[in-house]
Amino acid sequence: MSFHPLFMRDDDDSSHSTCSHDDFWHVLLCVGFVGAAIAWTCLALILLSSLIHHCILLYRRALNDCAACSKENLLIIIDFYCYLCILHPIRRLRVLCNSYIYPRFRDRTIVKVPRDSILPQELCEVIIHFCSSERETLLTCSLVCKAWVPTSRCLLCTYVHSRDHVREFVKLLQSPENTISPYVRTVWLEMYAKRDRLIRYRHALRALANADAMPTRAIIAGQSLEPVTELHRYFPYIKRLSFNYEDLGDNDAISAASFRRILWYSSLFCHLERLSIRFLRQRGTENMPLSSLEECKPHATTFTIVEMLEPGSPSLA
Repeated sequence: MSFHPLFMRDDDDSSHSTCSHDDFWHVLLCVGFVGAAIAWTCLALILLSSLIHHCILLYRRALNDCAACSKENLLIIIDFYCYLCILHPIRRLRVLCNSYIYPRFRDRTIVKVPRDSILPQELCEVIIHFCSSERETLLTCSLVCKAWVPTSRCLLCTYVHSRDHVREFVKLLQSPENTISPYVRTVWLEMYAKRDRLIRYRHALRALANADAMPTRAIIAGQSLEPVTELHRYFPYIKRLSFNYEDLGDNDAISAASFRRILWYSSLFCHLERLSIRFLRQRGTENMPLSSLEECKPHATTFTIVEMLEPGSPSLA
């Protein structure tokens, strides 16, 4: 008699069920990864749309502020143009998505700005000139874009006083970022007993000349007239010349000779239109002989009053 088992284990079926079970978890894991990627993508799109919406609201607020304050405060207009340069891509987005940006104004007429429209540079320069008294605003304008740098620095550098930092000023003139030299109109040279300043001034004048500067006025101050020759060497087309000279002569003859040298140096400038002399003398000026100065005739067409000053004179301030 033989017995047959009712249940027998089939190895092929067992391995097949195990493989099916593993494939199911693999598919579920893949679906989970794909779903997570889709969810993160949707979340990123939502955050990006929210950011764009906030940028658009900021841009519209800048437009409203400009429209409300264009006749009252020009500084707000400058701030608006700063926003305009920063949010330039948002401005183009406004042209393409008017229906999304202005959902509440469908019944009103919407003025469409051309896609490539920009503010004329001449109008920007006019607005910047209105802010000539606001130094901080001019500094901000000079950092907005390269097109605004010349106009802003022209108003910022109307007066540059560098007594002890001549070397740094020369480095600025020789740098590629130099935009000051075309607007230099006045050169002030102050020199006393030390001769090393003449070397520094000579280097600075050479740097100015190489940077295509065209000053029209020069002021010579101190106790030496040596800077005049260097000034004439690099800028012979000076039209206005002023001397603030301190005479150290002990007698009238030496003072007269110093005054005569001033007039002789002035005659070197053939295009001189105005000459101003302030002569400080340690002694009085009542006995100073001036008859010998008549033969010195500078080329100036207009003479300012020649002041014969004494120490402590109030007009020296």
